[in-house]
Amino acid sequence: MTMIPTPVCTSPDGNEFDLAATRSLSVGDAALVPLAETFRATLRHLTGIELPAPTMEAAVSARPALRIESGATEAALPPPTGRRADDGDPRCEFSVLEIGEHGIRVRAEHPEGLHRGLTSIVQHAGIGSGRVPCGRICDAPRFAWRGLSVDVARTFVPVAELKRVVDMLSLYKMNVLHLHLTDNEGWRLEIESWPRLTEAGARGIHPGHYTKDEFRAIVAYARERFVTVVPEIDFPGHVGAVLAAHPELGQEAPDSDMPMPTGHLAADSELVWRFVRDVLTEVADITEGAYIHIGGDEAFAMTDDDHARFVSRAVRLVRGLGKKVIGWQETVRGDVGPDEIIQHWIDFASQAAATAVAGLADEAAFYVTMFAKAAADLPKAAAKGTGVLLSPTAHAYLDRPHGDPSADPDQETRRSRLGMQRYPATSLEAFANWEPLAAAPEIEPPAIVGVEAALWCETVRNMADLEQLLLPRLPGVAEAAWAQPGRFTWPEHRDRLALQARMWQRATWRWYQANSVDWPAGS
Repeated sequence: MTMIPTPVCTSPDGNEFDLAATRSLSVGDAALVPLAETFRATLRHLTGIELPAPTMEAAVSARPALRIESGATEAALPPPTGRRADDGDPRCEFSVLEIGEHGIRVRAEHPEGLHRGLTSIVQHAGIGSGRVPCGRICDAPRFAWRGLSVDVARTFVPVAELKRVVDMLSLYKMNVLHLHLTDNEGWRLEIESWPRLTEAGARGIHPGHYTKDEFRAIVAYARERFVTVVPEIDFPGHVGAVLAAHPELGQEAPDSDMPMPTGHLAADSELVWRFVRDVLTEVADITEGAYIHIGGDEAFAMTDDDHARFVSRAVRLVRGLGKKVIGWQETVRGDVGPDEIIQHWIDFASQAAATAVAGLADEAAFYVTMFAKAAADLPKAAAKGTGVLLSPTAHAYLDRPHGDPSADPDQETRRSRLGMQRYPATSLEAFANWEPLAAAPEIEPPAIVGVEAALWCETVRNMADLEQLLLPRLPGVAEAAWAQPGRFTWPEHRDRLALQARMWQRATWRWYQANSVDWPAGS
């Protein structure tokens, strides 16, 4: 098997189907025509193969053929763990492919399952010069939530380039794009009731913001590829851009020597709560998924009581808007329950690990003090029945320096500055060859929502930087989130990874050519 992520079960028969020779592309229901058209466009983009326009037919009329139809999948497929960002049925991604010498049949009960099955065909064709191995593939994800967070606040990513990221997610069967829209460096989403946010707040690299119409366009593009967009408005900390526009909303800590920004929203100001209510109301109105991310992390200068009170009130507000809350793991210190999700990232809560992450000796004591509290977060989540999304820094943070050298001198130069230097350089193997459940042993597996990578952009200057941090790491995260335990090893994942470069090159995606992978000649 050559595709990523590894499917649940495969039964190859040794023959091949020539996808380029397909004479008919048919669907069993007219409602599936848009899905078939998205598949055609993706196949053309990543392989150059042009299939016939889809038709709605009761049966195959011409062979070789590709048939897309709704139908029952295997009852024996393992159900996914966790919940989805759109609150849909976690089993909707089940699919069955039957590939013979004269045709392919893709079957699933839900359109999303059909899309995942068709994605398998795209990958096979892309790495096999249009040849798809014959046999049967039954597939389902291990975790229901498989996401990527992109820090567009620090380095703005225009709509066209963000669509490239959506295409990468779709190719590797990931289903959430989490947009970190606000931070100290910039506010990247139009809020009509507070227009100065985007005027005074776009202070990061490539100043800019998404209008509501542009945000809706991103959501629509992602929806066509069965990726749910989760917007993040980060508070009560990380509000430098807010305070640049509206200093009356916040306060600073008296200790100006703290190594991290200390500005935060005033916890008990009714003006602040009018602001929070206005912002979240507008964000909820343009959010199709069930969840809004409220940040909640690193409010360093707030008292624990003020932080917990702020988070609790924000959670109630979001509930009142008909949405559910996801927040970084510190939000568990407020009033969250089984309907909420915390995003676990602090896997360095011990003093020794915190000191190592801090890196700089004069900052070590500060980090140790602040992050020591995190050791109690997962036990609190377990006691409250709150869902846990896994984003452990060691395995899911893509802003770590590349640990594998590159034979490309330009990439080696970029490697020296790309990624947060306080993190140790990390190998490709570390992003694929890890067991997610081991990242949160305090949490029972049914409470694990899924896996999400995070791409922070402090060191990202342009799209080439961003893509070099994403690829080839993203397929490894996808493998850890989708594949069943024991279904792959690092050596064979590495071999499959090398073959993906053919599609990346055609799509003009720039990837880091780590010397731990035997990339095809000319890639």
